[in-house]
Amino acid sequence: MAYRWSLEGPAFEFPTPYGTENRFLVWRGYALIGLALLIVLVVSFVGGEDTERPVVILDKLPEQASVVPHLLGAMLLTVLGALDLLQAAARRTLLLAPGQPASLMSEVAREASGVSPGAAGLQRLLEVGAVSQVAPAGPYAGWLQSLAPELGAAPGSLHEYLRHRLAHGALAAGLAGLLLLAVVVVRNPPALALMSFVLAGACALALARHLLQPHQAALAPWLVAGLVVLAVAAGGALGWFADLIPRAASLPKLGLPVAAAVLLASVLLFELVGILAARAQLQAPWLAAVPAEETRVDFEADPEQLLREVDLELHRQWTEGVPNRRYAWQGPQFSRGAEQGAEHGSYQAVVLEESQPLVPHTGRDIAPAAVQSPARTRGLLWLDGLGLVWSLTGGVLWVWLALAHMRDVNASWVPGAAGLACLLAGAYALRVGHLLWSRVEVQSTLTWLDFQGRYLKLTDAVVEGAGRSRGEPPVRVEDLHLRARVAVARSVFYAAAPHPLGSRVLLALGPHRGGASAWLQMLQAFARQAVPSAAAAPVAAARPRGRAPGAADVEAPPPRRPARFCPHCGTPVLSGARFCQHCGSVLAGE
Repeated sequence: MAYRWSLEGPAFEFPTPYGTENRFLVWRGYALIGLALLIVLVVSFVGGEDTERPVVILDKLPEQASVVPHLLGAMLLTVLGALDLLQAAARRTLLLAPGQPASLMSEVAREASGVSPGAAGLQRLLEVGAVSQVAPAGPYAGWLQSLAPELGAAPGSLHEYLRHRLAHGALAAGLAGLLLLAVVVVRNPPALALMSFVLAGACALALARHLLQPHQAALAPWLVAGLVVLAVAAGGALGWFADLIPRAASLPKLGLPVAAAVLLASVLLFELVGILAARAQLQAPWLAAVPAEETRVDFEADPEQLLREVDLELHRQWTEGVPNRRYAWQGPQFSRGAEQGAEHGSYQAVVLEESQPLVPHTGRDIAPAAVQSPARTRGLLWLDGLGLVWSLTGGVLWVWLALAHMRDVNASWVPGAAGLACLLAGAYALRVGHLLWSRVEVQSTLTWLDFQGRYLKLTDAVVEGAGRSRGEPPVRVEDLHLRARVAVARSVFYAAAPHPLGSRVLLALGPHRGGASAWLQMLQAFARQAVPSAAAAPVAAARPRGRAPGAADVEAPPPRRPARFCPHCGTPVLSGARFCQHCGSVLAGE
C-alpha cells in the first residue's frame, strides 16, 4: 500500500486500524440478520392455522400473539445488522485530508516569516529533553487526575473520551439508584412501570446524543445532576397520575422495570470497561535531548541567498511531496553599526520545521497503523465481546418471545423488553471502543537550524566610488555559526476524533542519524560555491592596490538575466532554481 496525496481528494490512505473492530461488526451484523430471518420463520410456521390467529385491526392496538410486533422486531434486527455491515465496509480504509493529523502547534505561513507561540517550548524540548506534564483541566479535572495522573501527556481527544465515560457513568449510576429506590418504595405496578420508562428514556436520550453527535462536549456535572432531577420529577408526576392514563393496567405486563434495570446496569458496566481500556492506552513519553552539531564558515554572498538555499533544501526533503509543517522561519536579523564607510553587525536566522507525520515503513511494507500491544487491546476486546454477547442475547430473547407467543397467547412480554434493552446496550458497547481503536502512531522529522554570525556591508557611497551597482551592495558574512538539530519524532493521535491543536502529542524523540551532518555539509558547500561579485566584495577591495583612487578601469558588472516566474503559480523564482519555493513545481531550464 502506498500513500496517496492529492489536492483534490483525500491526502493519505493509511492502513486501517479498525480491522478487529470490523470483524466484530460483521459478526454482529450477520448474526442479527440471521436472527431476524429466524423470527420470520417462527411467526410463519409455528402456531395454529391462519384462521385461528388473532386478527389485527388498524384502529386498535395489536392483540397478544399477533405477528405484527415480532415482524417489527425482525425489521429492527435487520436494520441494526445492515448498519453494522455498512460501517464495517466504510472503515476498510483510513483516509486523512490535507493538514491531518494536526500539527504540534500553530504554523507559520510559508509566504511569511515569524515564530509560532509554541516554538520556544519545542526548542527547549529538543535542547534539554522531557519537560513537566500539564495536569488535566476542564470538567471532571479532579476525577481525571485521580484516574490517570499521566493523562497530561495524552492527546486532548483522550481527555474528552474519558469525560464522556465519566458523565455517562455518573448518569447511569444516578438513574440506577433511583430505579432501585422506586422498586423498593413504589407499590403501584403501573406507576413503577412509568417511572422505569422515564429513567431508561433519560439514559437512552443521553446516549443517543453522544452517538449522533460524537464530537459534542461531554455533559457537565451540573447537566448530569439536572437530568437526574428532571427524570425524577417527570417519573414521579407520571406515576402519581398513572391510574388516569388509558390502558395503564397493561403496562406491568411489558416488564419495563426489568428492561430499565438491564439497560442502566449494562451502560454502567460498559463505561467502567471503557475507562479501564482508556487507561491502558496511556503511555509515558520518552523525550531525549537532541545534541546539536555545529560548524563555522565565512562566505561572500547575500545572506538572503543562504535562506533561499535552505528553503530549497527543505523542499527537497518533503515527505511524499507534502509540505513541511513550519513552526519558525525568521530571516536574517541585522543589528547594525557604522564605521569607516561600512555597516557591520550580527546576523541571526532561525528555521524550525516538521515533516509530514506518516506511518513508519518496515522494509518494503508499511507497518500497520495501530499495531497495539495486547495490554492496550484487552479492554477493547472485552468491550466488543460484551457488545456482541449482549446483542446476540437480545436477538435470542426476541426469537424466544416470538416462539412463546405463537404457542401461547398469554405468554409474558418481559423477554421482549429485556431483549430490546440488550440490543441497544450491545450496539452502544461496540461504539464505546471506536475511538480507542483509531489510535495511530506516526513518525516525522524535526529540523531546527540556528544561524548566528557577523556581517560586513559597504555603504552606498563606497559602492558608488568603486563603480558597483547600488542595488547589490557587497556583503561579507564572517564566522557564521550553525547549530543544527535534526530529530526523529514519534507521535500519536486518534483518527476518529477531530484534529485540533493538541490532538497529536509526542511519544518519543531521538536524534536523526546523519540529519544534522547533512545540513553542515550543505552550508560548507554553499560557502565554497559563493563567488565574489558586485554584491560580495570586502571593504578592502573597494580600492584596488597599485591604482589611483579615481581610476576608471573598473570592470562593468555583468548584465542581469530577465526575471523568472513560476508557470504554475506566478511567483517570482530565483535565477537557476529548479523548484518553485512557493508551490514546489519543477521549473524548466533557462
